[in-house]
Amino acid sequence: MQTAPLHQRGQLLLGVVRGQIRLFSGLWAAWIDDADGVYRNFRKDLPPGGDWTFFARSLQAATVYE
Repeated sequence: MQTAPLHQRGQLLLGVVRGQIRLFSGLWAAWIDDADGVYRNFRKDLPPGGDWTFFARSLQAATVYE
């Protein structure tokens, strides 16, 4: 069994990573778009302009958002 040269394997891995970043950023953006509803469901006000807590929550939520 012969493996692909190192530079080809690196390119393949880079493509996979880029795909994952694209997927995650799409999920992150979707959660942020829906954040007003999330906050409303918990009877909380969406922070105007966001804050670090909102930023952290959005990153965490994007990891499980569908």
